[in-house]
Amino acid sequence: MQSDYISDFNNEETVFQVKCSWNGNIIRAAQAPSTSCCGGWSNTKDRDFERLAAVIEAAIKHGIYVIADWHAFGDPEIDLAKDFFANVSKTYGS
Repeated sequence: MQSDYISDFNNEETVFQVKCSWNGNIIRAAQAPSTSCCGGWSNTKDRDFERLAAVIEAAIKHGIYVIADWHAFGDPEIDLAKDFFANVSKTYGS
């Protein structure tokens, strides 16, 4: 799931459907550094982290793995990636 595009699916219902309807045991929660249309970590960090957290928490609740993915094309924007993973690991690292 990409937090910037088609954000309607960043929720518990989607995670539940992946597990129960598609028999999935893993979900990918992707985050872009920036996008030309929809924000990205550099522009809408709080909104995007809230969307990412919804997916992570639903995956935990339903007992499936989640991959928090820094979805960068070209320039990986290392400083933003460090901030992203620091936020994810601080919140969910224990």
